[in-house]
Amino acid sequence: DWRIEYNTRRPHSSLDWLAPATYAGHWRAEQLAGLS
Repeated sequence: DWRIEYNTRRPHSSLDWLAPATYAGHWRAEQLAGLS
């Protein structure tokens, strides 16, 4: 399915050339680190 490719593997220029899933994982880790 193209949506899986688009959201998990395809880099996006607006996300500093990360795939959306990778960007979300980094963002989530930063949020959790801030709670500690």
